This record gives sequence, structure tokens and C-alpha cells, in this order.
Amino acid sequence: MNTIKKFILVINGPMCAGKSTLTRLFMEKESAFRGSYDALKWLIGGYSADIEIHRTQAKEITFGAISAAVEQGLSIVIDGGFNDYRERYKELAEKNDFKYLSVNIEAPVDILEKRFLERVESAMIKGNKIACKTLDGFRSRYDWYLSTNKDPDGLVFNSEELTPEEIIMKIIGVINEK
Repeated sequence: MNTIKKFILVINGPMCAGKSTLTRLFMEKESAFRGSYDALKWLIGGYSADIEIHRTQAKEITFGAISAAVEQGLSIVIDGGFNDYRERYKELAEKNDFKYLSVNIEAPVDILEKRFLERVESAMIKGNKIACKTLDGFRSRYDWYLSTNKDPDGLVFNSEELTPEEIIMKIIGVINEK
């Protein structure tokens, strides 16, 4: 396991691009800590994305967990980075002599919308909690990703054209570059 050097990998992308799938498969291949805002936000009682303090608290808790994991020598996979925290992740990597890499996982919007509708239907059938249930909500978050959260310096991978395994191999290659 952990055949690559220590790293902080930030996986950005719109809803349904494949961030969680890529993260899960990546972590099956490499030993790392998963820093997930989405996973941690549900730990805040009554969490609502419409309440600014909830978003800030979830981001800070995520950053704190990631910082503690780095101090323990664990590589990091961040499932859904935030533009306003990007510099903090870079500084954390540099301070601890970790490689920093940011990638954008994307697909054409019509493909993402189809995946989104399938996700909503599946969540409703299974009774799973889901933060966004409408196409308008999806489109709003998609526009936010493009205008605010896409890393302009990050590598871009199309999850319609490449399998998660192919993307992972490309990422590992970049992490291992000198």
C-alpha cells in the first residue's frame, strides 16, 4: 500500500462528476485520510447550507481534521475542496513537505444532470438524506462550481471520457513526478 510519496490531493468538481467515487477507489489503492466536507457537515446538528455559520463550521472542522491527519503523517484526499481554503491546503502541504495537487473532475452538464436525477431517485427510494433535490438546485451549484470553486490551476479530467481507474493512475503519476 501507500506506494507514492506523502501528498494532499484536492478533488474539485460539480455535483455528480464522480468525486466520491474517485475518492473511494483512490483510497482503496493508497493509504490516506479522507477529508470530506460533505461527510462532516452532517455532524452539525440541524446543518443547513443556507446558514453561513454552518458552512464555515463544516469547513473549519474539515480543515482541522485534515491538519491533524497530516501531523500524524497521513496523506490526504480531500473530496470537494473550497477555493477559499486552497491556499491553506497548499501551505499545510509545503510546511509538512507533502506534494500538493488539485484536480477538477468534470463531465458535460447534460451527463451531470442525468446522473443527478438518478442520484435523487435512488436517495428517495432508499430513504437517504440528500441536500439538493431539484434540477434548479443542481444548476445553481453547477454554476457556483464554474464561477467560484473550480481550481483554475488544477488538472482537469473528464469523467465521461476516462474511467475512475484511468484518472487515478494519471493522478498517481503526477504525484510521483519530481
